[in-house]
Amino acid sequence: MATELERPKAGWDQEAYNEAQFDELCLTEDAVEKNPCDVGARARMAAALYNLGYLDEALEESETAVSQKPDFAYARMIHGIALYGNARVAEAMEELRRAMELDPSDIHACYAMGVVLQGEERDVEALEVFERGLRLDPDSVKLILGRGLSLEMLGRNAEALEAAECAIALEPNHRYAHRFRGAALLALDRPEEALRALDHTLEMRPDDPWAHVERWRALEALGRYDEAVSAFDRGLELAPHLFTPPKEALRAWRERQGQMR
Repeated sequence: MATELERPKAGWDQEAYNEAQFDELCLTEDAVEKNPCDVGARARMAAALYNLGYLDEALEESETAVSQKPDFAYARMIHGIALYGNARVAEAMEELRRAMELDPSDIHACYAMGVVLQGEERDVEALEVFERGLRLDPDSVKLILGRGLSLEMLGRNAEALEAAECAIALEPNHRYAHRFRGAALLALDRPEEALRALDHTLEMRPDDPWAHVERWRALEALGRYDEAVSAFDRGLELAPHLFTPPKEALRAWRERQGQMR
């Protein structure tokens, strides 16, 4: 489950990531072909398939791995992630719970469970899971940011800002952490500071669509409406799926700006 929380570098290279996953897939397929009972290789193959977007194949291989070794926590975790990718949420959570029971020290299973719970808007439970993981590894940036996102969803914005700043202290070039810091500052009605954080995010990665959208919100809060429209347009250009349907969202936004002037 490779989410933005796990991508600390300013210039995340999706092509290089995909190449690495493809190499992993080739290696693990070869290992499984030579030894079909190599459950570790099969589970890693399922993970590579999932990360490359082959969700059905990932589910099939992870199910086989679990059937071969039911008490293998890693296989259970990958199976849970694959189930979630196939929109089988209840089964995914059950598998992830099982993985956490089998290996209570595995922060990755905690993280995956937290992400699933957030996706279901169960942020109190997600917060508990992220905090459980942080008791195991207090310096895990992805767990810190996962916790911060749950805090934000629960309206605990000052604590969310603290989480963002803690993550930045550990990983100064974590683009998502800087963007998240900007969003937290906006929620605390500190738009000038938010704008600086978002500008810094875009210095690291100019094509981050969500940073442009958050920048739109900051500029709007500062009354800089022409710049806000440009920021909104850029975010929409980079990722039209951010708004559904985008043309209606854009029309509503521009109508609202006309009323505010």
